[in-house]
Parts: sequence; C-alpha cells; structure tokens
Amino acid sequence: MIKKTITYSGLDGQDITEDFYFNMTKAELTEKELVYPGGFAAYLQRIVAEDDRPAIIAAFKDLILSSVGIRGEDGKSFIKKGVAEAFEATEAFSALFMELVTDAVKSAEFFNGVMPKDLAEKMREASKTLEVRVPVMGEEPIVMKRPKVFPDDYTEEEIRDMSLDELNALVKGIPGKNISREVLMLLMKKQGLA
Repeated sequence: MIKKTITYSGLDGQDITEDFYFNMTKAELTEKELVYPGGFAAYLQRIVAEDDRPAIIAAFKDLILSSVGIRGEDGKSFIKKGVAEAFEATEAFSALFMELVTDAVKSAEFFNGVMPKDLAEKMREASKTLEVRVPVMGEEPIVMKRPKVFPDDYTEEEIRDMSLDELNALVKGIPGKNISREVLMLLMKKQGLA
C-alpha cells in the first residue's frame, strides 16, 4: 500500500491537501498480468519504449483507478467500491496522473508501492531475463528481470531456432519500423518468401 499526500484545487479555487491510499492485491495484479499482453510490467515498458501515448495514458489511468481506495477501520480491509469514480472527479486525480506520466521515477515508485510487499520481494528474486532497475524510496533499487517481449531481446540464434508460429507471435503487434531487418529476413525465410 502507498499513501500519497496530494495538494489540488477545489471547485471554488481553494487549495486542498488530502491523503489518498492506493493498493493492489495479488489477485488484482494477477488479473492485470493476464489481461495485458506480455504481462502488465512488460506491457508498460513496451508502450513507453514505443512512445504509444494513447496506450500509456490508458494504462496509467487504469493503474491509478484500479488501486485507489479507503482503508477500512478494522485495519484489514481496503474498500474500493465507488472510490475510483469519486477520486477521478477531483483535481487530485489529475495531479497524480500528470505526476506519473511525466516522471518515470515517481511512476516506478508508485507501481512498487501499490504491490504487496511479499510480491515486491519475489520480484527482487525474479530471474526471467533482462534486468530493469526500479527505484524504491529509502532502499536500494529493485533489480527486476523482465520477460523478453521485443524481437531485439532475443539473440539471432534464438530467433533462428523459433518455429514460424513463435516468430509470428513475437512480431505480432510490433510496428514494422521497430522490427530489425535481420528479424524481418528470418520471418520471410520461415514463411518461404525469401
């Protein structure tokens, strides 16, 4: 869970400073991993690398609104029902949204903060491929291993050893200008076009 103190303008122009809470459960994060192509973290990295602005805006909006809630008085619950709609209707949402889409460090801190602590620890130990350093407030950065999602993440030998279906799945959805000449040639050879 992460607490964000946000100062924003009220409807009558007055400055309001308020604390907001954001949290994702393991079930919610698992759902995001399954819904977003290649997993949520890899999807965010890919759309940022491709500078896909509409996708970046939609993903950050989804992350904020699906994680905002109110701490239950019992200390065990985190209530989200109806909170996202009310939060989105304030300038606090706009202030947080602009902070996250314009500052990569703060967006990484936010993403790390909404994750359950034990899941963040598992990500430290992850060993899939390709290291990504995620800053953590007051601690050493988490070194995450992200899955291979771009053709350039693979060696030429790995691409050559892929089946046609695997290679098609790899390049599906990647704009042509982002596919190297070598990968295109290998794809064409496997399709019998070259």
